[in-house]
Amino acid sequence: MVDRDDANREEGASGEERVREMKRIVREGARGLFPPEFRRHMIAARKEMLLAVRSLVDSHLEALERAEKETSKKAQKVTVE
Repeated sequence: MVDRDDANREEGASGEERVREMKRIVREGARGLFPPEFRRHMIAARKEMLLAVRSLVDSHLEALERAEKETSKKAQKVTVE
């Protein structure tokens, strides 16, 4: 069992440090709730979701780069005096 005072070990800890510590305590407590295979599947699912988002971002970046190249190749109107 995790002691509640572990979250506030340092009296002067910043809010961010306290949040990190609370997350650690929750993770440690939840570790025993789920079987290892479930956790492995959840980690794999999270990775797949991130890869899907990456492919979407890459696709949009490529489209922007193609559009930039096409606009730079177009003829420009020049006025001659």
